[in-house]
Amino acid sequence: MEEITYMHPDDLKAVWICHECHKVFVFHSDVDDHKGLSGHKMVEKVTLISPETFA
Repeated sequence: MEEITYMHPDDLKAVWICHECHKVFVFHSDVDDHKGLSGHKMVEKVTLISPETFA
């Protein structure tokens, strides 16, 4: 049986930057994994595409 994985609503619209090690993430699930494995908590979301772009 194949597992279905859903994207986070901000995936591909934002990046997340860890201010503790300066890694950049494109997928929210990677941020969750990074926080869990590294213990880093200072992660900032930077929006790449404004919602108004599609209005």
